Amino acid sequence: MYGEEQIQENLHAAHTLKLLQSNEFDFLSSHFSGNEVNLIKKRIVETILNTDMAMMKKLREDFQTHLNKFSKEGKLQLGSIIDNTNEQTVEYSKQIVSNVVMHSCDISTSLRGFETSVKWADLLFEEFFNQGDCEKAHSLEISMMCDRTTTEISCGQEGFIKFVVLPIFYQMNEICPEIEQEQIAQGNRNIDSWKNKAKYEQSQVLRDEIVEQAETSKEEEKNGQ
Repeated sequence: MYGEEQIQENLHAAHTLKLLQSNEFDFLSSHFSGNEVNLIKKRIVETILNTDMAMMKKLREDFQTHLNKFSKEGKLQLGSIIDNTNEQTVEYSKQIVSNVVMHSCDISTSLRGFETSVKWADLLFEEFFNQGDCEKAHSLEISMMCDRTTTEISCGQEGFIKFVVLPIFYQMNEICPEIEQEQIAQGNRNIDSWKNKAKYEQSQVLRDEIVEQAETSKEEEKNGQ
C-alpha cells in the first residue's frame, strides 16, 4: 500500500496529506492559492521522505554541494544561501534546507541532555527489540540491533553520535553558528557520558559473571563431598 521502500515515511506523508484535506486541519486553503497549496504539500512530502536514514548520505552530499556554491575563502556567505538564479533554483534551495532541518530534528534526541537522550534511546531500542521478538517468534532472521539478548545499547551510542548525528549538525552549523555551542557541544558531552555508562555496564556484567562462576564452583565442591 505504501510501496516497497520508505514504507514508514510514505505512511507518514500520506496521513499528513489526509489530515490537511480534512475540514478540521486544513489551514492552507484559506490562506494560499491552489498552486501555493500544492507547492507546500509537495515540500512537506519530500521533507518527510528525507527523514529516511537510507537517504542521509545523499542528503548530506547534496547539501554540502549546495553550501559550497555560497562559500568564499572557506566561509559561507549566509546572505546567499538561497540560489536566486531562477524559480527552480529558489525552490530547490528552500527544499534542501527544509529536508536537512527536518532530518536533523529527527535524529536530534542524541544531542539533548544526557538523561533525556538515554530515555529516547531506551524507547527506540524497545521498539527494535519488539520487532526482534516478533521476527524470532516467526522463525525469521533477527534484524540488526533488534536482538535484545546481544545488543548493547550504550556501546553503540558513541559511534552513532560521532559518525551519524554530528556530521549533519556540523553542516547545519555553517548556517546557524549557535549550533556549535548547543547541540554539538552537548553531543560531545553525551559521547563521554555514553562511554562511561558502557564501561560501568561492562564492569557490572564482568562482576556478575565472576559471582556466577564462584557460586557454580561452590555448588560443585558441595556436590563432590
